[in-house]
Amino acid sequence: MFKNTYFLLLKDNVFSIQEIYDRLLSIFIKEISYKNILFNDLIQNAIIIETTLQEKDLLNEIKEVLTIIGYYDRFMLTKCVM
Repeated sequence: MFKNTYFLLLKDNVFSIQEIYDRLLSIFIKEISYKNILFNDLIQNAIIIETTLQEKDLLNEIKEVLTIIGYYDRFMLTKCVM
């Protein structure tokens, strides 16, 4: 099955982006792979995700996982198109 790449953009939080990334890695979801933190001057606080899930299903999973790890601020998922 084809994998899509997304950027998970997070609002500045009491947690560092590295801490959020590490917490996400601790929760296994077969269809979601947290690839890396995006280090870019233009886009900050972003995590690269690869998934086979549909966008709506991914959004629901991410909402649930962020709540589990204690992140309650706003976030945005953006599909990476190349």
